[in-house]
Amino acid sequence: MLLYHGTSFENVERIRSQGVLPPRETKKSNWSMPESNDYESRNDSVYLSNAYSQYYAFDQYYAALSKQFSSQLIEPPIEFTTLSSKVALIEIDIDSLKQDNLYPDEDFLARSNLPCKIGETLEERTKYFKENLESYQGYLKDSLQEMGNCCYIGVIPPTAISRITTWCCKEVRILKALSYDYVYDKGGVTIFHDQEDSQILRLLTKCFAKREFQIDELLFLCKTKFQLDDNFDYDKIKDILIQEIERIEIVCDKDCGTIESESKNLTT
Repeated sequence: MLLYHGTSFENVERIRSQGVLPPRETKKSNWSMPESNDYESRNDSVYLSNAYSQYYAFDQYYAALSKQFSSQLIEPPIEFTTLSSKVALIEIDIDSLKQDNLYPDEDFLARSNLPCKIGETLEERTKYFKENLESYQGYLKDSLQEMGNCCYIGVIPPTAISRITTWCCKEVRILKALSYDYVYDKGGVTIFHDQEDSQILRLLTKCFAKREFQIDELLFLCKTKFQLDDNFDYDKIKDILIQEIERIEIVCDKDCGTIESESKNLTT
């Protein structure tokens, strides 16, 4: 099974040589809850997804952008910043990992309807499951199925990395709207609202990973999900999407063993 980890481009060379490191190794947290600025994910775990990894990659850039201009009253347009908008998606073959180190995402456990009463708030529940995650490994499949997320306790070695892709956030505006703006507007990384929600996000993951997927299926799901009217210019949007997908580059592929400057368009 292939899962993914979104990150900034500046981490790619380190990841290729050292693997994907948990926060205790990098001194940076994978994620923090919007509801609580002082809450962070486990510092011994790497978080993986088959649906939200591209959102995490985009968030690396936009969080840094926000921090850069946080002291200014008016945020300048993105095109005026010198901050690099390049981010990356790390593809992991989890079959090559220690299976006993894979666990559900504590955020999934906190948001799901488990047959137990723990805490009064989402923050309290998330904190509890973060600290007691080892007792809930049996919910790994549920976490992946219902939220698309899980975590791996420890370092993910370079040998488990099957592909790395990169793109510039400024150059994929429609894909950014679907992968980042949509998730942000629906309340951030959450349990899937419905089947269309999960299908769209998983197709987008394949898109950013440059894995084969049906672009017409993605567009049909988006038209249905967002209730787009007959004025929706299907052919124009499809052409723009194809152009944006071509801007996503494969920089490392385990099967090829090479760095590619121009990656093949695998949409059908």
